Order: sequence, then C-alpha cells, then structure tokens
Amino acid sequence: TRVTFGYMAASGVIFGALFAFVASSEQIFTDVFDKEETFALWFAGVAACLAVANFTNSRIVERVGMRRISHTVMFAFIALSALNVVLMQIFGQQLWIFYPLFCLTFACFGMMGANFSALALEPLGKIAGTASAAYGFATSTVASGFGFLVASQFNGTVIPVMMGFVGLGVLSLFLILWTEKGELFSSR
Repeated sequence: TRVTFGYMAASGVIFGALFAFVASSEQIFTDVFDKEETFALWFAGVAACLAVANFTNSRIVERVGMRRISHTVMFAFIALSALNVVLMQIFGQQLWIFYPLFCLTFACFGMMGANFSALALEPLGKIAGTASAAYGFATSTVASGFGFLVASQFNGTVIPVMMGFVGLGVLSLFLILWTEKGELFSSR
C-alpha cells in the first residue's frame, strides 16, 4: 500500500542518520572532541536518551497518536540537526553545545522508529508478520546505504554528519508528505 511503502521508505532514509552516527561516532568523539578515554560513556549517554524517548513514546502513543508524535518529532529532528550545524559554524566544535543538542536529536529516533514501523504495517493485517520481515530488510538496506554515504563525508568536524542528518530528515519528511497526501499530524 502507499502507506506501507511510504513509511518504509521514510524509515529507511531517516535511519540512515542513525547508521551514520554509529559509523562515525568514534571519529566524532575521538578526533573532534578528544574524548577517546571516555568515548564509551559519551556513546552510552546518547543511547540512554534514545531509551528514554522509546519509553516515553510507549507511555503517550495511545493518547497522542502515532502520526502526531512521529510527524512532530520529524520536524524536531530536522530543526535540532540544523541548529547544531549553525551553532557549530558559529562557535566551532564545542562539545558542551554539540552533545545536548545531539542527544535530543538522537532521542527523536525513539519516537519515530516504532511509530513508522507500526504505521507501515497497520494496513497489512494478516500478513503483517511477513511484511515486518520485508520491512526490516528494506529499511536496513536503505539505511545502511545512506548511513555509509553520510559517514564517509566525515572531514574532522561534525558539520558533514549533521548536514547529512538535515538532508535525510528533509528527504524523509517529503516521503511522509507524499505518503499522507500532504496531511500531517492527523489522529486517524
């Protein structure tokens, strides 16, 4: 269905940003911010933000709705990524600026992933199990390609990775707009 294909494509694209971070995180924390000794702690902090967002999503999704949450968070993802780019351009590579914004950006995955998946599989009813396997394969394949593309642009700063986040966010947003025929934030 249009909804299944659209959310599957949007999920594959946006999760390219997650793959890009996983691929470039050691370079970011070691080469850019000189945190080689404490890299695991910084990485764990980002993962903790994702876990908190996942839990929060599970508590509010029935009241607020999958579409409203995921569409709102998509805009937040793009805005936070763009803000990080701007601030890194203005103030230079400052961990105290980058890290809190990045944790918030990364937390967005916790409110997009499960909702995108559920929205994609919702129209499939009895074949949702089989569709889930195909969804996982397709989104992982697309995400790994985009993740490689973004991570390979690393140039000793966080700018290319965060610009990649913005670009992938915008592309994913366009896919959602196409999927929803321009109607975002609905509660249906």
